[in-house]
Amino acid sequence: MSVINRKLGVKLKHFRNLNGYSLSEVRLMVGKSKSAIHAYEQGKVSISIDTLVELCNVYGINYVDLLRDVNI
Repeated sequence: MSVINRKLGVKLKHFRNLNGYSLSEVRLMVGKSKSAIHAYEQGKVSISIDTLVELCNVYGINYVDLLRDVNI
């Protein structure tokens, strides 16, 4: 598990919770499995830029802003 994936996952989970979405709701909106969304949030797997942009659109945030402080 990389530090970048973990930091990004924490932020994704924060914005999902801020929007009041369950994993199941997000799963339906982006066409990924519930376990995939959970794995992204846990930093267990790398997320593609396409999926990242989709999630950011669902959460109403700009992906550049999300990535701004996600570095090692």
